[in-house]
Amino acid sequence: MFTGKLLRAAPLLIFAATLQFQATAQTSVAPTAYRVTVTNAVFGPAETVTTWRSGFRVLVDRVSANPVDRAAVHARTLYDLEARKSYSWTLPNIAACSVANISGSWGDPFAGAADLIGQDARLTGIETIGDRSANVYDAPAPGTDSLKAWIDNKTGLILRAQLIPQIGDAKTILEVTDISLTEPAPAIFALPSSCSAAATETPSPEQQIAVLMGGNAQDYVDAVHGPASTTACAISFRIVHAGTLIPITKGFQLGFDAAINTTHPATYTIGMTPEGEVEFKGGGLHEVTGDLSDGVLHIDNPPSEFELDAEFGNSGAGHALVYRQCFGPQMTLLFVVRNPTRLSDGGAWLWVKSGKYASGH
Repeated sequence: MFTGKLLRAAPLLIFAATLQFQATAQTSVAPTAYRVTVTNAVFGPAETVTTWRSGFRVLVDRVSANPVDRAAVHARTLYDLEARKSYSWTLPNIAACSVANISGSWGDPFAGAADLIGQDARLTGIETIGDRSANVYDAPAPGTDSLKAWIDNKTGLILRAQLIPQIGDAKTILEVTDISLTEPAPAIFALPSSCSAAATETPSPEQQIAVLMGGNAQDYVDAVHGPASTTACAISFRIVHAGTLIPITKGFQLGFDAAINTTHPATYTIGMTPEGEVEFKGGGLHEVTGDLSDGVLHIDNPPSEFELDAEFGNSGAGHALVYRQCFGPQMTLLFVVRNPTRLSDGGAWLWVKSGKYASGH
């Protein structure tokens, strides 16, 4: 039995601190000014997420449980959708602020109905949740569960979602606890001074790699941008801490797909059992955690393009379509993470050209 799922089409590059279910009805009109608070318990401890939006400005506030010590974690991200920039910091310490480019979805709670209910969902009725009229959908879920979702028929917002097991009680995995469609106050979107300073000093991609790796950016090549090398090579893949490059050898499960079809991309289903184990499905994606040796995955003859998925449970996930780069017979591929207890802090997928790990061992 699964306690959650994430459907995604390959190839994609997504760093996820948490997995949120989102929805939009086909005939709905999503607002661009609102405040929405959601309780999300898709994986283990619940987190409370409040999103304020005013046109191109979005502030997301998260209060969650740390999977290591269960202490409260309070983080905020301000999105500038026009400039395609995001600014992230934690509370109460706001001295440090990270700046990043926005690529893909930023997590609009009014977007993504198809990702939640899927094509096999059935409209079973209309119910009232609070003061809002909701379309009720039933849909199959991985394993023996089914999914029930209440979707606001005016805006497409998921008001409630439950997993329904064959035996036992339904589990509410997402629920809106507060919603306002009025314009938020401008002061909500004010940046801390640390972010304002960082905003004027956005580093180049090479500078970002140098900071992330604690070394020369010329030693590394971005692994998620093609084209791939025409020559072949063997590779060694490992996950490391940013800056120190200390290997991360446990606390994650690894999926691998060598059968990539970019013309007809596969849809991956990532589920979690009640025991907290991830299950990989879709396309050729399968688990290779058991093939790791001291945290290193050796692949003798990888294809020119392949998918890797590192799942860190409640801490999030990182996955990428990787383009093979061969500068020699043996290459090293790194997934560099800033914070393995919260993958939303960011990271990168990089080939090593020279320096530490260049030998591929």
